[in-house]
Amino acid sequence: MLSRMNSRGKVISGCAVETSDGIKVADATWTSPEFLRSQHQGITYSIAPELCVEVQETADDAERFSVKRALYFEKGAQEVWICNLEGDVAFYNAQGEIRSSDLFPDFPKHVDLD
Repeated sequence: MLSRMNSRGKVISGCAVETSDGIKVADATWTSPEFLRSQHQGITYSIAPELCVEVQETADDAERFSVKRALYFEKGAQEVWICNLEGDVAFYNAQGEIRSSDLFPDFPKHVDLD
């Protein structure tokens, strides 16, 4: 879905980011061509992609994702999205939760997980 909304960038599944709390792996990321040119394409990235997406697997993931969000923003992410078990998407920037994505303004607040 992200690829169709912005074909300039690249979607990466299981993207590993080096953080101050070790390596964290985002379920999905979107990266611009500029980001890809600036980063050595290895196993991990030293800077977070512009968008990091996490999929909540249990109700207990909220605190863990709060920490991961902060770490991704510390490493330069512009947005972090959290998709819960019902398919509801919460959008965040470094200041906190936002009503919709600035990077993908037309991305829905609910996705069908089937």
